[in-house]
Amino acid sequence: AAGILGSEIGAGMTKVLGVTETNFDNLGLLVVICNLSSLLPLPFLGLLDDVGSGGDGEGGEGGDGSLVVEVEGEGGVIEA
Repeated sequence: AAGILGSEIGAGMTKVLGVTETNFDNLGLLVVICNLSSLLPLPFLGLLDDVGSGGDGEGGEGGDGSLVVEVEGEGGVIEA
């Protein structure tokens, strides 16, 4: 859904700035606006502090930063 919304906003910005297949006058401005808009989520990263820190039993990071993958085999759960 976010990809579709982003594409539509990009198309709208292209139309508003008048960038067409023959008119590139505002293309530089469009590129700057699109690149700066990718920075908009950065202030909200602080809201993600506790996300993903719980143990859900589906692998994740070990205490030493290594990746822990659990595989169920005939002998039970094997950690690799």
